[in-house]
Amino acid sequence: MARLLTLVGLLVALALSMLLASMPTFGADNPLYDWTVSITTQHLERQFKFNGSRMENKVDRLDVDIYSRDNEKDASSYESMWYYEGKPLGLELFNQFGVEKGHGICIQIKHKTDTPTDAELKAAANAILRVWLDAHLNQSATIIVKVPSNSFFQIVGDLQNQGLDSAPEVPGGQDVNAPMSLLIQSETTGQRQRLSYR
Repeated sequence: MARLLTLVGLLVALALSMLLASMPTFGADNPLYDWTVSITTQHLERQFKFNGSRMENKVDRLDVDIYSRDNEKDASSYESMWYYEGKPLGLELFNQFGVEKGHGICIQIKHKTDTPTDAELKAAANAILRVWLDAHLNQSATIIVKVPSNSFFQIVGDLQNQGLDSAPEVPGGQDVNAPMSLLIQSETTGQRQRLSYR
């Protein structure tokens, strides 16, 4: 009887290890999200340059593209947004929000230069909130927001200035008292901050 139990135990362990080996893993090749919504910021020089204009050299453009997982080569344009000193100025919509309902997304911030302006970062924070709302209306979960490491602290601060609070990390990644939360992560240093509306 003891030999039979040992044999059954070995068979169960073998079956379990085969099952675990066949399950998908989530890493660089298989992320937790299904879609990426990429937001690229750029400061525009000499825009709105005419007599009496106060907006010259104070306008930023943010281009939003959507692609499956990390397949950036298959990106399609979603919208472009213009900001004046970090405040929304205009929007040009190119396509519908091209994410399948119920799928998870990653919002990724990119900058055209290595030294984005303070207004660019403020605009990026506002754009994150806008895309987060688009995803929520699409019944899609925002799994993570990736930002360049040199922008991490300012974007987190700008999101807090726009109404989000720090939230503790909890098992499973979601605070039941804060059903709408964002996980912000720096691209290279791995710093993380969860923010939420309460």
